[in-house]
Amino acid sequence: MDRAGRAAFNPTRRFAPPSPEIRGGSQKVDWAALFRHGVLVLGLAPEAFWRLSWREWQMLTAAPEVAVMSRQAMEDLMREYPDE
Repeated sequence: MDRAGRAAFNPTRRFAPPSPEIRGGSQKVDWAALFRHGVLVLGLAPEAFWRLSWREWQMLTAAPEVAVMSRQAMEDLMREYPDE
């Protein structure tokens, strides 16, 4: 087991098929595209990609929740701290 308490990667382990909410009914999941994104963009090892839960994948690929500064707030800051 690793530090997180998960079993070590076993290449002979069979993975369960995606759960119904992942299959999305009539929607098909492009697993090859998700795999490429996980490995090439996110830098995941292939075995790490396949161990991810759907919820973990969504958290990794979700847009960051960052507050955007309004124009008025920016102008207020520029007035308060002018460039010299």
